[in-house]
Amino acid sequence: MDHITFARFSDRQHAAAGIRGMRACDAHGVRIAVHPGAYDAAEFEETILHGADFGDSDLRHALFLGVFGGMIGGGGVGVALSAIGLFPGTMAQGALFGGLMASLAAFLVMSMMGTSIVDHRLKKLVKGLRSSEVVVTVHTADRVSADRVREALEASGARVAEKSVA
Repeated sequence: MDHITFARFSDRQHAAAGIRGMRACDAHGVRIAVHPGAYDAAEFEETILHGADFGDSDLRHALFLGVFGGMIGGGGVGVALSAIGLFPGTMAQGALFGGLMASLAAFLVMSMMGTSIVDHRLKKLVKGLRSSEVVVTVHTADRVSADRVREALEASGARVAEKSVA
């Protein structure tokens, strides 16, 4: 399981020190992406959306919300269609059919659109980003390496947010 660490540094010198500290911490499978400061969080988000990989997106969260919302909404529509006689089965069958169909549709839509949603941890971390600040995204292959990376980044004065991806 990959682990992704987002770090926000106050300036480029602290970011460089954090990256040097990461390289010295004996973490394995590390990939680093440096995002120089933008003029505001919206500009940073735009940069992330056009140069992002799946670690910067909130695809898993989007899929969960889409499927769950589809089940509830589709179930309600299925019950309503059964109640007025447009669905030939019982209300339970209508709810099940509607929920499954809406969940499938929501899954397909969110799998295409979910990659354009910036991860909520990253969005929270960059709120109020100034032009002098730097954001670093670090991908690691295992939990032990992620812990070492987090400690090295925090030792350099970074604000850190983490997530795991399958």
